[in-house]
Amino acid sequence: MCGLIGIIGKGLDMRKELIEGLEKLEYRGYDSAGIGYVENGQPVTQKTVGQVARLKEKLSSPIKAEMAIAHTRWATNGGVSLENCHPHISEGKTWMIVHNGIIENADELRAELEEKGVHFYGQTDTEVVANLLERTKFVDPIDSIREVLKKIKGSYAIVAINKNYLDRLFIIKNKSPLYFSYDEGSVRVASDTSVFSGKNFISLNDGEFGEINLNNFKLFNKNGKINKKETKLEKTEINRKNNSNYYMIDEIHETIDVFKRINCEYKDLKIFNKFDKLGAFDEIKLIGCGTAYHSCLIGKKYLEEAAMKEINCYIASEFNAEPPKLNKNMLCIFVSQSGETADTLLAVEKARAAGAKTLAITNVPYSTISKKCKAYLPICAGREVGVASTKAYSAQVVIFYMLACHIKGVAPSLKGLISGFKFPDEEKIRELAKKLIKKRELFLIGRGEDYRNMLEAGLKIREISLVNAVALPAGELKHGTLALIDEDAIAIVLQTSQKGMEKVKNTINEISSRGGKVVFVSQFDPPCEVYDSLKLCQVPQKFMPLSSVVTFQLLAFYMTLEKNLNPDKPRNLAKSVTVE
Repeated sequence: MCGLIGIIGKGLDMRKELIEGLEKLEYRGYDSAGIGYVENGQPVTQKTVGQVARLKEKLSSPIKAEMAIAHTRWATNGGVSLENCHPHISEGKTWMIVHNGIIENADELRAELEEKGVHFYGQTDTEVVANLLERTKFVDPIDSIREVLKKIKGSYAIVAINKNYLDRLFIIKNKSPLYFSYDEGSVRVASDTSVFSGKNFISLNDGEFGEINLNNFKLFNKNGKINKKETKLEKTEINRKNNSNYYMIDEIHETIDVFKRINCEYKDLKIFNKFDKLGAFDEIKLIGCGTAYHSCLIGKKYLEEAAMKEINCYIASEFNAEPPKLNKNMLCIFVSQSGETADTLLAVEKARAAGAKTLAITNVPYSTISKKCKAYLPICAGREVGVASTKAYSAQVVIFYMLACHIKGVAPSLKGLISGFKFPDEEKIRELAKKLIKKRELFLIGRGEDYRNMLEAGLKIREISLVNAVALPAGELKHGTLALIDEDAIAIVLQTSQKGMEKVKNTINEISSRGGKVVFVSQFDPPCEVYDSLKLCQVPQKFMPLSSVVTFQLLAFYMTLEKNLNPDKPRNLAKSVTVE
């Protein structure tokens, strides 16, 4: 859950190249950042605790090196400190490495190395790997890597410099993304293809390792040397229109452009060819984490109506903890924005082992989940940088709708959504946000689909504004939670159907009569007196979850601004969760 980059190139402004690369990767981690290179035969690192901007300030002088590595960290092993910041150097100063992932047996390996006299300056598992490489003395560094891979367990994307081989970078990959690309006299390796400016790249698979230089590369797996073909780099950026200070607000505003892109891409029904080849299935299971799981909860209704089958949704980590019965007549659909979510990847492996049919819904066509599943449907959202997913969530929901149309035999279309979709009054939302940030807790209430959408609304508010927004079904209010309602409580009630409005009125009165305040969110007028209200745009009923969720994304964003927090970089969180 970090970002790494390595560069070899003559005549490059290495400081500029590394900082620009790290800035593109910072959404993957921003606890600390550092760079490393070899100068006068010795490894040199420059590090800082905090965001890449602080490292940029620190690097006032040019970097006189033709090869360097860099890293932006999201702490998983060892606290946030200068000692634990990457790159890490082996005690003998031969190896310098950056690493994403977790070495699961690092404590055991550290103890063995300490018995042999190795001294550690930090607490990271990455430093353990550096010293393992140092202590594994083969003439060819590739042989040292091959031997170390027999000892370490876990997930890792590693880029390493050996001070005795200053024309090449060494790369190792398992369960954490790693790519490299050649472009105009340089070669770059990174954990995200957004760093690359070339037209093609090469993706490593699990268990692969090797070396790259300016002219060629050598890659290996446990069976020996392997060949690799380049993949065309797809530039999926949506042109930013607002140029604001935050990615999140731009990405929310890009939602309508995403709808248009999906509508265009899915007009060609060939996009469903691989899905059709999966064949018939008796059951469907939907699996995801966090926001992706919430999209499954909305997608469930679309697919149940189309397939006429009962569908179950699973949080990926729970799917792994207590796996359901799986068989070859079952379709498992895995949802992940990055396509690298570790818990979801493990669930894919379990489904594959049982012979189940597997379909990926992701934003990255060359991601691990896309490659592991038998079929893949793109969400067409373009690169999403804000840690709190917005446009990608809306896209995931829409792809479930498109798939449901295809299963039903109806040509998919988003015409009604695109023509009716309008963004809500943001000034009104900001005024409401000022009132809500004074509360430590909010209650988000809805029925049926509205309740399921409130789960995602609550997650957005919690993760960036740090207000504990708890979603619950309206009917459950009187089964316990009313005990918490008093004059200090605020409940946000979502109602996107005229059906059931009388019950909503009862819910509002239950809260109001106990002194609580109600904010009513709907395309309809409130059924009775409320503290405040937000009006949703009117789109076809089947698309109302998309109208309401964008409103809550904006509410979360403005609550965060009012608290002087950065909505792009929420506390303790990272974008791509590549560790279990």
